[in-house]
Amino acid sequence: MLAPMLLVAALTGMRRGELCALRWSDVRLDTAQLEVARSVVVIDGGVAEKSTKTDRVRHVALDDVARDVVVRRFDQVTALARAVGA
Repeated sequence: MLAPMLLVAALTGMRRGELCALRWSDVRLDTAQLEVARSVVVIDGGVAEKSTKTDRVRHVALDDVARDVVVRRFDQVTALARAVGA
């Protein structure tokens, strides 16, 4: 399940922490964009959220391949959630 994240990273140039901090609410399929508003960092004993490296929210465009990967992953996650009653 890491492949979709790696492909989106390769296609968009997003940083690892930014990818890990993405939420479904950050995905804009109608405009084929991701809103990058936060990052995840490793701290003693776990992980924490922080602002992006530049402390700014930015929008990253998705090409057709990246958009399709995100849509497929969303469909997979939705199906898994339904299967467990969430």
